[in-house]
Amino acid sequence: MERTLQSHRFALSLNPANTDILFNTAQVLTSLAEAQLEAGTTASGKYEARPLLEEAVQLFTQCLESQQQEYAQTQAEIAKAQASGEYQEAWEGERQQPKDAQDDSMDIASSASEVPGDWATVEEPLTPESILETCIAQLGAVTTLLGLYDPNAHLSSMEKIARDGLETANNHIPALLDLVATTPAPSAPSQEPKSGPTLSIGSTAAAEEASATPRDDAILAAANFQASLEEMTYRSGRNTSAAYAQAIERIFSALDTTINAPAPVPASTPPSAALAALNIHSAYADALIDLASALSDSLHHSTASPTTTAAATDVDIQWTALTQAQLSLAYMGTAPYVSLLSPARLADVFLARGDVELFRFRLSYAGAARPAWVKSRAVLVGNAGAY
Repeated sequence: MERTLQSHRFALSLNPANTDILFNTAQVLTSLAEAQLEAGTTASGKYEARPLLEEAVQLFTQCLESQQQEYAQTQAEIAKAQASGEYQEAWEGERQQPKDAQDDSMDIASSASEVPGDWATVEEPLTPESILETCIAQLGAVTTLLGLYDPNAHLSSMEKIARDGLETANNHIPALLDLVATTPAPSAPSQEPKSGPTLSIGSTAAAEEASATPRDDAILAAANFQASLEEMTYRSGRNTSAAYAQAIERIFSALDTTINAPAPVPASTPPSAALAALNIHSAYADALIDLASALSDSLHHSTASPTTTAAATDVDIQWTALTQAQLSLAYMGTAPYVSLLSPARLADVFLARGDVELFRFRLSYAGAARPAWVKSRAVLVGNAGAY
């Protein structure tokens, strides 16, 4: 991956304005940062990944600005050509040209194209969906990066990165979603022949075929960023635990009004819609676990008495958040969601459920723990082992 990054840096030095190179370089930086986080210890992984993600966010932002300028310029040129009638004249001229003349011109073009050294560069038109993908990638990098900062030491850097994310989440994505809704969809490519039967274990075919729409991915990326921003605000001491918890509920309830009382999904639900709902539940559970972790790291649990009012409130919020996270994770294992999960992702779901039970087991030993929590210790440990 480091050699790949060197190659991309070299390509970027040759053409710094190319949006494809900007995007791909930022993607490599993001992937390398994720690898550093997985391979190293918590401290070393953050130290090595942070500058990579900072550069990635910078490149994604630069790519996004260039794409928006390019798209606006292209649309202006199209509008100008349509107003002047150039498209209509070219279309009418082609229709009126005799068939023999068209055949001759095709023969001439064919023979000319066979001349050595005669090349053409074909560039796909920039679409709102393409720009939306950049927004999604940028917000993903910003969300991960915010979690690597220490609010007490990197507050100014966090605020700058947060501003970039807010601009994308509040302005760019809503505008692009409007464009996607009003722009005609491109013609579908010709279908390729289906592959023959394969021998496999488990329902992996649906997981490979189902994919969320760019709209769903963009909305969820904005929600994840907002949840990360709320965590940063709480950890920097500028918000209360109760306000933090309420913000998480507000963010994800806006995506799915049944998030706290999930109902069975009709069998006729398209796989893309079911996958979008599954991703919302997954992100919601992650945000709730992050909420509980942030409250555990607060000063109430390290310096104050565990029976103070503030600490008791925090423990109640933690238990409620973890209980709700467990419900969302369990819901992901029901039909039709379970058929959309790859074996690796399903394993991650069970791993998270085990972690949640161990987290609640630890809370049962807090000074402000309720009697029902204490009685459930054996059940919590048993559940964690099963998961």
